[in-house]
Amino acid sequence: MFINKATSYIKRLLIVASVNFFILFVLFFILELIFTSYDYYKNKKTSNSKTMEFDYREPYPYIMFHSTPNVDIYINSEQQKGKLGNLTHIVTNRYGFRYNNNLDEKKHNEIRIFILGGSVVFNGLTNETTISGYLEKMLNERYNGKYQIRVVNAGIVSAVSSQELALLTNTVIDLKPDIMIFFDGFNDANTSFNFEKRLGFPFNFKLYEGATNRAIDDLTTMDKLLSASHFLTKISPSLDMKNRLNVIMQKMNEKSNQNSSYEFTDSILYFINNWEKMYKISKAYNLKTLFILQPVNPKYRNYNYNHQEVIGYIDSFNMNVNNIILELKRKYNSNDFVSFDGILDHHPEYFRDTVHTYDEGNLFYAQKIEELLVNGGYIK
Repeated sequence: MFINKATSYIKRLLIVASVNFFILFVLFFILELIFTSYDYYKNKKTSNSKTMEFDYREPYPYIMFHSTPNVDIYINSEQQKGKLGNLTHIVTNRYGFRYNNNLDEKKHNEIRIFILGGSVVFNGLTNETTISGYLEKMLNERYNGKYQIRVVNAGIVSAVSSQELALLTNTVIDLKPDIMIFFDGFNDANTSFNFEKRLGFPFNFKLYEGATNRAIDDLTTMDKLLSASHFLTKISPSLDMKNRLNVIMQKMNEKSNQNSSYEFTDSILYFINNWEKMYKISKAYNLKTLFILQPVNPKYRNYNYNHQEVIGYIDSFNMNVNNIILELKRKYNSNDFVSFDGILDHHPEYFRDTVHTYDEGNLFYAQKIEELLVNGGYIK
């Protein structure tokens, strides 16, 4: 009798537990479906009309990575405002260049100018308000239809000079350029004082190599299952894979505050060596060139990238390169090598951080480059 009652009680408990488990499962399924649908329609809506997350780069042979090709999107830009509010409108062509044309066929009266560099070249609230966008408008207005002048933005966020060299030889040469402009320096200077110690690698390349593997390795099987849930990641954002990656990247940045494993002068010589290679290659293809050492915000010139220790590395890099530019002018009997170091010291308001400028700064650069092109006889 007692055994029968106990068995019956256990059965009732199992039934109640099963029903409750089923109810919880159905409830979880419904919530998961709701949040999955919400994320789907939210991403679909923002990608089509307003804003979406955007990775500026994707892996690419020889160049390591280039700007993501064939996009036409709006992304949030909290640091500056324009006619689109806080939105930046980015359009790239099939090569990943921030340019609205695929450069298929070159017309008889067409002049193609390519600007290579890092994020300073790439950036602008719209394609038209990048350095290249302003410069193209100015030159076409100046020559008033005599030529069709294209100024192509071939900047890649966080690129260094070795990537520019690879981009020049593997892609740009085939697109029949007439004038090559290289606007760089900061990323190469940054290399020896950050966690990337290998010359020629983008200064944050190690981040890309290690972050994903570290994040996955740190996850248990249960973590991986939980991180796939749209509902649970809303309740506990720490479960989200993206947030885990951000934590790991932050830890890697903290570990990066160390001395360089090679001499600082190596990065200067490497940078100049790449300049000379690009100069010689361009001349071999009968191209006109302009090499510009980019300026930095005078407010931060004497600080390292994390603004934690006064070491004057930008001053050291730029002062050395400034002297070498004079030597290059004499060596090649050419005015193709120019320094913009200090050119914005009287306009620190144009900077929005250590090196990046607002659109007003892009316009200023474009005006100065136009002067160099016109006065230097680059366009007959």
